[in-house]
Amino acid sequence: MKSSDIMFLGYALALYLKLTEKLRITRKYRVNDIDIIVLPGVFDPVISKSTIALMRNLDVKGSRVLEIGCGTGLLSIFLEKLGNYVVATEIDKRAARCALINIQRNRAHVDVILTDFARGLKGPFDVIVCNPPYFKGPENLSRAVFSKMSPYLRLMKEARRLRAKKIYTTVSTSSQYFKDIMAFSPRVLDKVKLPMEKIYVLEIELKGH
Repeated sequence: MKSSDIMFLGYALALYLKLTEKLRITRKYRVNDIDIIVLPGVFDPVISKSTIALMRNLDVKGSRVLEIGCGTGLLSIFLEKLGNYVVATEIDKRAARCALINIQRNRAHVDVILTDFARGLKGPFDVIVCNPPYFKGPENLSRAVFSKMSPYLRLMKEARRLRAKKIYTTVSTSSQYFKDIMAFSPRVLDKVKLPMEKIYVLEIELKGH
């Protein structure tokens, strides 16, 4: 795929988020018996496909789980209902507010911390879950879609610091950061074929944590 096509995917999603924010569009979904709202300007976990694909492959129970970049909180709520202790981080204030609303709506018990990635957290955590912004581009347009540096290298560094045993994450075959995460020899749990890309759901086991 051409680099122009890659950027088109990211910009299209970013513009969609801007449109929902400008028009004050709130979306409502029911996913796996979880009722969520998506506030204007917040990353849509249903339209994007990657969040649902990740959820479909999470079989984690009785663990200390950290979700980095929780967005609407859908994954964190799902993981809490599986019987995990869950902490969620989010850098965007609107998204963090959205997550808190959804956590309350579903009577879940998830701690949401407004911070960058996992800054300030000490751990340890057994599992880290992250559906990162996997397109390279301007964060000022949308931090939910674009990243200026590889989120996967930072994810691996934080996972080791927090003594995690496993990481679950996603990546697009169109991502400029695809090679970064694949260099860690992840197990591919699922592949979702989309018109211009494939979404991989990955599991990484950390040795010597």
